[in-house]
Amino acid sequence: MAAAVASWNATAATRLSVGGPAPSASIPVHFQAAAAPDHGLYDGQLGAIFVNDDLSGPSLAVVVAHEIGHALGLVHVTDRASVMNPGNLSTPPTPGDAARVAALWGACPPASQ
Repeated sequence: MAAAVASWNATAATRLSVGGPAPSASIPVHFQAAAAPDHGLYDGQLGAIFVNDDLSGPSLAVVVAHEIGHALGLVHVTDRASVMNPGNLSTPPTPGDAARVAALWGACPPASQ
């Protein structure tokens, strides 16, 4: 999970974190058995991410980053390389993904503010 959060923070200048003090908003991440084609799911009604527990390493980080993208309001895209490509197991958040998050939420101010 830390790798997924780090990839968003590096690409989109977000300040997401894993654990630590109580955040202003949090998204629980659950790991559970699922069929092979099902990598992950963001449930907007529950405000939770569910991830196939068969995943590991870089593909796990990409799937969690993809589901974080859904939690941030991004949808699947097929016209460009993106963390939001359906079934994606290899492309982390891109500058295009960061621009779409900034368009939805505004850019994060520098960390010193």
